[in-house]
Amino acid sequence: MSLFEKLFRHKSKVRATPDQLGEVVCNAGVMKLKHDLESGFKEAGIISAFQKRMDTDEYDVEMMIFSMFAFDLIVHKTFGSHAQAIRVALRDYVKSRLIEYGATKLYCDAFEKLLEDRFRQYAQVWQSVSGGMGLQRLGTMAFNNIMGTSTADAHGAFLCVLQFTACLKAFSGIGNEYEIID
Repeated sequence: MSLFEKLFRHKSKVRATPDQLGEVVCNAGVMKLKHDLESGFKEAGIISAFQKRMDTDEYDVEMMIFSMFAFDLIVHKTFGSHAQAIRVALRDYVKSRLIEYGATKLYCDAFEKLLEDRFRQYAQVWQSVSGGMGLQRLGTMAFNNIMGTSTADAHGAFLCVLQFTACLKAFSGIGNEYEIID
């Protein structure tokens, strides 16, 4: 390939509907972040202290909501007029995953309200990042919500922040890869 071709070659975008992109973000993003965070908790030895919590619907719901938050920020920033349709599709796919995990109807029905409440809380903390301690507070809040505790484990909070920021960095260019079609 000539230098000219390398400089001026056009990489075509994947064409996807909002529903298709919602599914991609759920599977390649939210589920991966959830898995990576759980793996980090295991490696750090945090799971043993919270094993009982990890066997509950509350744990799965809180883990999914925190995992979704980073992607919600990316979708909102990247996809403009299509963002809301992608967000709705993402929520639907995550809710179906919760059902696959065996979450009770009670938690699936309460999922939307809890999601809105948590996103509002996380957004307030995220917006204070410029104040210096926002990421630490976000990690602490997420860990407390996920593990159902009022006393955060510093390592657990750090893992939440680490996975959250890695996600933001890894998926920030998703808009360059997809063209949304109706």
